[in-house]
Amino acid sequence: MAVTAVVSSKVSRGVHKWVWTALTEADTGAALDPENGGPSFADKCVQMESAAAWGGGTIILEGSNDGVVYSPLNNPQGIPISMTADGLEGILENPLYVRPRATAGSSMSVDITIVGRAILQLR
Repeated sequence: MAVTAVVSSKVSRGVHKWVWTALTEADTGAALDPENGGPSFADKCVQMESAAAWGGGTIILEGSNDGVVYSPLNNPQGIPISMTADGLEGILENPLYVRPRATAGSSMSVDITIVGRAILQLR
């Protein structure tokens, strides 16, 4: 199982984006962690998409507060985030660590993007 790197970028003031490119059926995404600002952006959504086919694959989104034991993250309706086709979901929880993980499939290559918005304090 390979670990796919996460690439962080600033979109605008108070908005950041994290991307895992070409996650395959055997991959886990590197954790979006406190050093990359993940928990600072409490309002987050995730988009998963593939330019080709999902190959019967499933990708779940997991979170952890210790970076060791991960649990499924939920959408605002309380349903675990698990995608088998292109889609966009809000993320209910805000743990210290967030990662995507492939749980099934063959010949898949999926890009995962999380966008987060921080609460800005005006002075």
